[in-house]
Amino acid sequence: MASRLLAGLAIAASCVSCASSKGGAPPTVICGKTISRDPAGPVIEDATAHDITVTSVTAGAVIILRTASGCHTGADVAVEPSDAADMVDDVRGADQRYIAVVLEPHRDAFTVRVTRSPGSVSVVTVKGLSPATAMSHG
Repeated sequence: MASRLLAGLAIAASCVSCASSKGGAPPTVICGKTISRDPAGPVIEDATAHDITVTSVTAGAVIILRTASGCHTGADVAVEPSDAADMVDDVRGADQRYIAVVLEPHRDAFTVRVTRSPGSVSVVTVKGLSPATAMSHG
C-alpha cells in the first residue's frame, strides 16, 4: 500500500515538473483568437457587467479587458482621454464590436467606457499605474 502511494506521488511530481518545463501557462484564447502567448498567464479584467477599477498592468505590460460575455455580440469601447492608451489587439464578435481589447497604457490614470447597449454601460477606471510602466510605451 505504501509503495503504491509513493509511486503515485513520484508520478504526480514528475507530471508537475513536466508541465512547468513546457514554459508556464498555455496561450490565452478568447472566442477562438489567441490574445497572449505570455507564459506568465495574463490577467483578464472583467468589464462585462459592472464598473471596475484596474490598478496594474498584466503580463506584457498591457491591460486586457473582457467587454462582452459571449462571442456573438460585442461592445463599443472608448478610451478617455483617447491618447491615454493604444488598442494593440482585439477580439470582435459577429457584429464587429469588441468582445475583448488589449490596451497598452501611456498614462497612469484614465477611463474606458464599455457600451454594450444604451442601458448597459461599464466604466473601467484605470489608476495608480506605475509612471515608468505607463510612460515607457509611449
